[in-house]
Amino acid sequence: MPARSPIPEMPGACSARTAARPSMPRARRPRRPSASWAGCDCRSMRAPTGEAARRARLSSTLSSSRQASVSAGNATESDTDLAASVCRLGPIEYAARGRIPRSGANCPMETPLTRPPRTSQIYTNVLDTIGGTPLIRLPEGFDPEVRCEVLLKLEAMNASGCVKSRIALRLVEAAEASGALQPGGTIVECTSGNTGVGLCMAAAVKGYRAVIIMPDKMSREKVDMLKAFGAEVILTKTGVPPEHPDHYLNVAQRVAASIPGAWHADQFENPENPNAHYLATGPEIIQACDGRLDAFVGGCGTGGTVHGTARALKEHDPSIQIIGVDPPGSVYAHYWKTGELPETGPYAVEGVGDDMIPGTWNRELIDAYEVVEDPESFAMTRRLAAECGLFVGGSSGMALTAALRHARRMGPEQRMVVLLPDSGSRYLSKIYSDDWMKDGGFVPRVSAETATVADLARDRPRATLRGSDDLASAYKHIADRDVDPVPVVAGDPDDPRTELLGVIDAEKLARHLAAGLDLEALQADSCLAPAPPVIDPAAPWTALQEALQDSPAVLIQDERGYVGCTRRDLLRSLARLSHDQDV
Repeated sequence: MPARSPIPEMPGACSARTAARPSMPRARRPRRPSASWAGCDCRSMRAPTGEAARRARLSSTLSSSRQASVSAGNATESDTDLAASVCRLGPIEYAARGRIPRSGANCPMETPLTRPPRTSQIYTNVLDTIGGTPLIRLPEGFDPEVRCEVLLKLEAMNASGCVKSRIALRLVEAAEASGALQPGGTIVECTSGNTGVGLCMAAAVKGYRAVIIMPDKMSREKVDMLKAFGAEVILTKTGVPPEHPDHYLNVAQRVAASIPGAWHADQFENPENPNAHYLATGPEIIQACDGRLDAFVGGCGTGGTVHGTARALKEHDPSIQIIGVDPPGSVYAHYWKTGELPETGPYAVEGVGDDMIPGTWNRELIDAYEVVEDPESFAMTRRLAAECGLFVGGSSGMALTAALRHARRMGPEQRMVVLLPDSGSRYLSKIYSDDWMKDGGFVPRVSAETATVADLARDRPRATLRGSDDLASAYKHIADRDVDPVPVVAGDPDDPRTELLGVIDAEKLARHLAAGLDLEALQADSCLAPAPPVIDPAAPWTALQEALQDSPAVLIQDERGYVGCTRRDLLRSLARLSHDQDV
């Protein structure tokens, strides 16, 4: 593998932090519609009848010998025959037969659909398992007003834990086939995280270097996942307009240009993005539903998932309703309704919405648009985990919230499919954190007039030591679990009447470590600092503020024992307060 070129210092690259997008007018890049979507007039489509309907029943028309030959890779069609077959059968049925033409050329290219069927339990590598995700029925009574059948397309079951592994593999294999990506090359992409994870997974299997550019509002879990796959991650400023040099797309273009042999995936303009869903996700849904479907719902990030899937569904049955979903502050819903680009604003949900119209988005394929606020999205996300056992991300909650609005108007014999894009494992420190939800105002704020210490207390790790416990235990609680401060008591830590001796003196502990002392041979009560103030959780929140003016940390004593609170903790929790007396 050639020596790695250093990544230049890029304007806008910065350390991980969270920043809201300012609401401001923005100049836009002109939309460049993909050639693969040109001329697609969904209004001219007709439901298949007669021979077309017969051919739409995918596998029923295939002879067993032909299926076996194609599945085994023994088909010998010429390029001319291949093109004729695709025109005669249509790409959806041709996909079912196991051969897919590469976009823009009359030649076959291996795709996830050409790999061994899922009847096998042994695969060559993890990329062979992409696709074929299940449809799961939303339990009856989840929404009492919904009478139709709601099916959830669970994309978290993909190898990378998200829908974007589909397009990542398609983009890479198309670039390999075209020669744009050479052995030992570098994959460069700007992403909200999920496409980057898919690309990095493919890079790890295929031996490429990966450089990923992300806005700094994305979750820490996504950054860690990318690094786990061996990627180099560059974080850029959140909230800059698309024409700004610090916008993550512009940074990605500069990085790609600076590295010899680099290939920029460019998911926002690459036609293989929607093609991946047109050739796989859509046909999967049609087949799983036996061709019977009335509505499809999904959020738009690049637009590729919804619009590739929608194209396949509309070709199968033009009466299928396609409902797009957008967060407030994104441009898609407003542009779909008016044809005009609005001012953008901040939103917390990840992986959906945008501040520009990419070439992979097709306005004509959408029948309706719903806008869902962050608090609704996150509440639904957590409800899916708690009530259905579906551990998904915030864009899944957003999609289902919008879907249920539409489903309430559907009849009992109708069916809806909702695409849930990714796993909740990416959002443990965000959506699934009570503290993050409270700090961000995604649950109702508490009035400053009536708030107590308990309202501002954080769900911090806890530990209380006996004086006779060894210092090694104290070190592990501080270093590994971030307990601060660590209280030390004279007797039983579970007895609230036990005398509080003090807290572990972190500075003295550091001196012991620096001197190489055996911490297991030293007792906790030999390394004590005076106990800080102890606060009652029922006290007014101002008691916490006053105590922290004179002490860097305090202890809150509740029914579970002691929990620490530092000045930084208070600073983060103050955002929970509302100073409106009507709250």
